[in-house]
Parts: sequence; structure tokens; C-alpha cells
Amino acid sequence: MFHFVLGLLPATPAIQELPHELYQLDNGLDVILHEDHSAPQVVVNLWYDVGSKDEARDRTGFAHLFEHLMFMGTDRAPNFDVLMEGGGGWNNASTSSDRTNYYDVGPAELLPTLLWLEADRLESLSSAMTLEKLDLQRAVVLNEYRQNYENRPYAKAGLAVSQLLYPPAHPYHIPTIGLPEHIVSATVEDVVQFFETFYVPSNASLIVAGDFDPAVAKPLIDELFGTLARGDDPPRQQIPAIEIDTTRRRTLTDSVRLPMVTLAWHSPAFYAPGDAEMDLVGALLGDEPTGRLYQRLVVQDQLAAQVSCYQSSALHGSEFVIQALALPGADLGAIEAAIDEELARFVEQGPSDAELAQHRASFELGMVAPLDSVRERADLMQRYHFYFGEPDALTRDLDRYRAASPEDVRDVSAEVFGAPGRAIVRVLPEEALAAANNPRDTPPPNLEPRSLQLPEPVVTTLSSGIEVRHFERMDLPLIGVRMLFLGGSSLDLPGKQGLVSLTFDLLDEGAGGLDAAQLAREIDQLGASLSVTTTDRSAVIALDGLPSNFEQALDRLSDVAREPALEPEDFARVQRLLLESLASQVDDPAAIAQRIERSAWYGPGHPWAHPPEGGQSSVAQLTLRDVQEELARQRLPERAILLSAGPIEAEEMFRLLEQRFGDWSFDPGSLSGVEPRVPQSDGPIAAGANSDLRIVFCDSPGATQTQVRFVGPAPAAGSSGQVPAQLLATVLGGTFTSRLNQNLREDKGWTYGAGARFEGRSEGGRLLASASVQVDQSGPSIAEFLAEFEKLRADGVSEFELSKASASQRQRTVEQLAGLNGLLGAAIRFELLGLPLRRLSEELDAMASATGEELNALAPAAIVPSLLVLVGDADAVLPQIAALRKKWSDLPEIERVDVEGNPLAAREASAPR
Repeated sequence: MFHFVLGLLPATPAIQELPHELYQLDNGLDVILHEDHSAPQVVVNLWYDVGSKDEARDRTGFAHLFEHLMFMGTDRAPNFDVLMEGGGGWNNASTSSDRTNYYDVGPAELLPTLLWLEADRLESLSSAMTLEKLDLQRAVVLNEYRQNYENRPYAKAGLAVSQLLYPPAHPYHIPTIGLPEHIVSATVEDVVQFFETFYVPSNASLIVAGDFDPAVAKPLIDELFGTLARGDDPPRQQIPAIEIDTTRRRTLTDSVRLPMVTLAWHSPAFYAPGDAEMDLVGALLGDEPTGRLYQRLVVQDQLAAQVSCYQSSALHGSEFVIQALALPGADLGAIEAAIDEELARFVEQGPSDAELAQHRASFELGMVAPLDSVRERADLMQRYHFYFGEPDALTRDLDRYRAASPEDVRDVSAEVFGAPGRAIVRVLPEEALAAANNPRDTPPPNLEPRSLQLPEPVVTTLSSGIEVRHFERMDLPLIGVRMLFLGGSSLDLPGKQGLVSLTFDLLDEGAGGLDAAQLAREIDQLGASLSVTTTDRSAVIALDGLPSNFEQALDRLSDVAREPALEPEDFARVQRLLLESLASQVDDPAAIAQRIERSAWYGPGHPWAHPPEGGQSSVAQLTLRDVQEELARQRLPERAILLSAGPIEAEEMFRLLEQRFGDWSFDPGSLSGVEPRVPQSDGPIAAGANSDLRIVFCDSPGATQTQVRFVGPAPAAGSSGQVPAQLLATVLGGTFTSRLNQNLREDKGWTYGAGARFEGRSEGGRLLASASVQVDQSGPSIAEFLAEFEKLRADGVSEFELSKASASQRQRTVEQLAGLNGLLGAAIRFELLGLPLRRLSEELDAMASATGEELNALAPAAIVPSLLVLVGDADAVLPQIAALRKKWSDLPEIERVDVEGNPLAAREASAPR
């Protein structure tokens, strides 16, 4: 029942080939077979040569209406979706002005059912049509119209542009969804006639793609589709000539906050000469951040919040559209004038070779990337068959962009923009309808800002030489004491990473003659809490307690600091729990990424290159003797600083501390021969803070998300550049509405959250930007990070972003200062920086007075990541990184590491799993 037209099934197709077999049944149905045995799934895809271009002028919207009606079922298959989903399949459809497509996806074994369902509804849908079905889908379509046109901001502009560009008799004058009055008035007889006219085999093409055997599929297709009647060839409308020789304007109002202006020109039809060039013109003019109009309207003149430029391609003629969303107070006339100036300049000069090459590569990437989806591939082949008459036209399509020269782009744009006719539509905000003088019409002004009153500590020195800084805070319900010891895990001995952390962890595991359980129980009974933490720069023993029992609680703090038990069983237990915790981190990509980031940034041998808790191999080798010797080296009383706060006068606090720590001096006892361990120079931060980007990758097989962590050098804490760097980080990713989060979460939906932060140290700061992104969007997410960095470096921050960042960062700083922990935490932070706490007030003032010029001057140097850490599934992520190089050609080769950050041998790194 079929005659052969073309066969092409090479064994190893190139990436830009679409191997297939094309033949036609006797009834005129074109059949395309495309094998892909990479996964056990199949796709059945039908295109019908029917769209809104084929509708009578008083019966619009029928093609789209049938997109809905086709799923209502037949007498044989009354529950189309239930049957398909019952076998694990799913389906969808779309309608345009030119065609309608339907596609079904399912496991390979479902192919007969998918073919049967499509053949059945092609034959018998019209006979099963009822008023009930029509009314149901009519209501759905009317709701879709309301959602997409009546309730969507600025949607009126698109309708108006079509009406201005095309005469009423032209099929593109009315939107594809049709007019509501025509959908309401449609009868069962109307839709049946439309179906029987256009839904015939000779007006369709069928593709079967995926994991199937042609020897099985062909007989099924022949039996199910080949026996259908051919039907008459559908009638085609005469397309009237388009004659528009003036600028046609329309001004509308809508429920929007900002005005918008849309300019539109007639342009070359889909796949006609000049169509690809106008695609490129859209990118050259509107892409962020380099587009000519984006730079002029958003960056330079600051008239617009958004600019979009694009070629809307169709069979009988396309539209080139420019839309600008105006900033509050901006003049739309000035925006139109600026657009005309830039278009004239573009037509005169054309694009440069470099910028055109960039966008050609971007288009090629966008066209080739979806080919890994058999569903996308099937639909692309249908599109090529519909417009070109050949399913394998990818190379032909790509060549349209590859061959476009700067002269070609300039000449085509000159023809389009030089035409005498165009449409300009303005959308203005509606006037407020609320009653006059309503107190809620406008928000009341904010109150005057209140300054932060930072307490000054009262300072003394105990008889033992330990310095004490006490903050009298009678408003606090608790009293807190922090014993701060400088050095932290940066004092770990070589090969014994984690030793300092393990040593301090053991201090509260029994002390003063009490075992671990007795000590914990007594502290709880006193209404107190005691904890020990270690960072790479310090160790802190923290005590918080009720004023009524504070003296007894302070005794327990003295016991922990001065008389730790260090029992073998406690050591064994704490070491075992630490090893289990470290082992569990191997399953946590976020923890792996943090560990690798440290190792890669600071480099081998640097004291901050490992996390405070160390690694499994080093911790497993530690002994109780190591802990005892380390405690002697630490010489705690010689290196302690006491910070306290709460509702107690300084004199009384000093008295209590003198009783417990005034006579505390270092007594090594039997360990008198142990050399003291004192803070050393941190040394250079060699590996991370360089000008060239490094990409360090760790494989996490099967991970559904990829950890993306960028790190770059930033000004040191306490320097004049600290506050501008903090604010730049806030603009980039410090709030929900920051650039990264809005881009990757709110716009793209690729992550639960993306952020950036400034990390300050006196030796040098860092700017970190990170997100956990869905694995199939790893490459695009990295590209968005890089684009945001580039945009911030090139364009700087707006006044609104600066104001928002300043207010957000100040509020966050104030919030962090609240309460006992906040106050003492800030005091420790500034103690480590060697600065007085009052410096915080200066930081807040600097945030309030920061200028855009300060931030923009710093951005080119501060927003330059020199390290990118990736933890994700290698099979999924690495090909995406390779694809990125088509746009970001200077990306370096990837360095493969294990979960500890140790380099993998080249052979091991490339071995398949």
C-alpha cells in the first residue's frame, strides 16, 4: 500500500544529520521513519497542513479548537488519554497560523497502541462529535483566550500589531486562537465540516521515531493508515497582497504599571532568503548585555527596563518586532527616537565580524542542543518536511546562519527597516479607579532612619594576663561568655588535619571530675548551654546561662577549659562519630563542593586548604596522645580572650572571671617537652586568586543536580573596598530579587535558589556565587552565571539596585547583631580582624553613603571569578561544558578531582563508569 520515495539509514549518523526513511502511502500520507535505539521509547508525531491560515473569516479559531477536540475520543477509544497513559505514554499538541501537530510519547512496546489511537481518530473523530464535547472544549478555549489575551499584561499589543500589519482578509489578521464570538457561535456541523475538509491523509505527514523495528512498524502503518480514504485535497485561500506604506499607530490602555511600545515591520517569510539574517538582527539588537538597543535604551539612556527584538517567522510572511518596556517617567517618544537612531546606525554600519560570529555560534548551539531528545528531533524533522519538503534539512538550516555575512545582514535589515510601512503600538497604564482621597491610594512615607547604637565594652585584664571585654546589656535575659582562642584549625600539624577540631570537641566530653553525661546533665539543670566550635581561624567555648544560676554555670566553663577529662572512651566515641560524619559527607554534593573549593582555592600546604574537621584519612590516624600533646601546644591560658555580655555590671563580671581564671597559667606537666604551637603566617593564597579561571570537577554519579560554585578574589575585610564588594555581592546574589536568583530560579526555574556573598578576611576577601542546578541545565546555568558576571562588570549597578542592596545589607547586619549571640558573634568577628567593634558603625555608614560610581569602579576587578567548582554527574555535565566552549571559547580544560579535592590521574579521570 505504499511506494518508496527515499531511504537513508547510515550506521553512525553525524550530529548534523537526521537519518530517516521517507515514503508515501497510496492515500497521500507521507511517512517518515527515524530510528534511535539509545532508549526504549518511541514517538509518534503527526503534522497536518492546517492552521488559522485556512479558516473562513467568520469562522476563526477552528484549527486551534481542534487541537482540543482531538483528545475527546472516538467510539472505539472514548478515553484517549487514559488509554495512552495506562501504557506509560503521554501526548500533547500545538497549533500555529500555518500547521497543527500532535505527538505521542511512550515506551517502545506502546507503539501499536499509539499508531492505532492516531489512525482511529483520523478516521472517526467527526462521527463521534457531540454538542457536549464541543461545549466542553469551547469553554476551555475561551478560558485560554482570557488567560493569554485578556488577563495577560501587554497581550493587547500583539493583537493590535496583527491588525495593523495585515488587512482583514489576510489569514494573519486574526490570532491563531481566533475570536471569541466565532468560537461561541460554532456549531457541531461547522466543526465536523472543518475536520472532514482538512484532517485527511493527503494533508498530513506521520513520523515514527525512536526504538522500533521498521519491519514491524511498516506493516502496522500500512494496515492502520494505508486503508484510510485519501479524501479531497483541501482548498487553499488566496493570500491578499500586503500594502502598508505608512506608519500605522495605535494606543491602548491596560492594567499594567509601566508603559510599553512595540514596533513591527514586515520581513522575509519562514526559511525564505533573509529570514535567518533577521533572526541574527534580533540578537544583535536585543540580546543582553551586548545588544545595540539594549545598550542604548537600558544602559546608556536608562529609558527602558527591558528590550526585546525578534523575528516572528511564518509561511506567508514574517514580522520583525521590537518591544521596549519603559522605566517610570520615561518618554515613549524619546524611546522611539532612540530606536530609530540605532536602526539607522545599524543599517549604515552593519555588524562587525566578531559580534556576528558570536551570534551565529549561539544560534547553532540552540539548534543542535535539542537533538539529544528524540521527541524534539521528530518534530524538527516534521518542520523541515513541511517547509522544505525534506526531513533531513538541518545542515541546510544551519548553513543559512553560517553563510550570513555582515554585508548580508546589513542589506536585509536595510530592506526591512527601510520599508515605508510599519506598525507602532503603545500600551499605557490605566488610570486608577479607586475613590479620591482613599488613604490607601498611596503608601505613607517611611519614618526617619534610626541609627544603630553600638555598646562599648568595658575592658580589663585578669591576673593571669587574660584580656576581658564585657558588654553591659541589662535588656538581655541571659548572660553569655565566649572564650576565644586564636588559630583554630590553621594550627593543625602536617598530616594531622582535624586535630585541633577534635581536641576542642573533647573539652566538654567530661570535665572537673564529671563524665560526659554528668556534665551535660548538670549544665542543663542550671538552665545553661555550653558548646565548643572550631573554625579555620579560631576555637570558641561558649556559655549562655540564666542570671540566677550563672555562677554555678561559670564553674562548669572553668572545668571544661581547665580540667578536661580526655578519657580514652570519650576519645574513641568522638573520633568514631566524627569519622561517620565525614563519611556521610561523601554522599553530600554540597559538602563535597565546599571541601574541593577550599583545596583548589588555597592550594596544597595552605592552613586553610582543609575544613576544620579534617578528612577521613587524617582523622582515622589521630590518637589520644595526639590530642594531649596538641592541648599542651595550644597553651590555652596564654592565648585566651574572654568576651562577655548580659544583665550584669562589668565589675561583678570581672570579679567572677578573676575567681575562676585569674590564676590560670600554662602547666604542661608531663608534656613539658612539647613545643608550643603558635599561629603562623598564613602564606600566599596561591591557587585561587589568579587572573585565569580554573574549572575543577568532581564526579557524583547519578546526581540529579549539579553544585556550581564560583569563587573570585575580593578586597580584604576592613579595607576601603570591603563595603562596595559586599554590596556588589548583594546585587549579584544576596537577596531573593538579586540578579542570579531572579535569573536562575524565577526566570529559568533551574534551581531552588542561587546566591552570592562576600567573605571577608584581613588577609584578603573572596566573592562566592553558587547554586545547585538541575543536571540537564548545568551548562546553560554556568553560561548564565558568566553572563551575569560580564553584565555586572560592563554595565554596573543601577541606582535602584544600589539602594536595595544598601538597605538589605544594612538590615541584615543589624539583624545579625541582635541578641546575645549576635552581639558576641560580632565582637568575635572584629576581634579576629583586629578591629574594634565600633568599626561596625562605620561599615553601616559606608553602606548608606555608597555610590554607584564606587561599585562600578570596583566591579571589573571584583567580579572576576578565578575558580569554578562543579560536582555532578560526569556523563551528563561534561558534554554540556564542551558545548559551552562554542560561546565561551576561553574556558579552560577541566581538572578532575576526587571527593577530597585530590587530582585524578588523567587515565582515571577519563575512564568510563
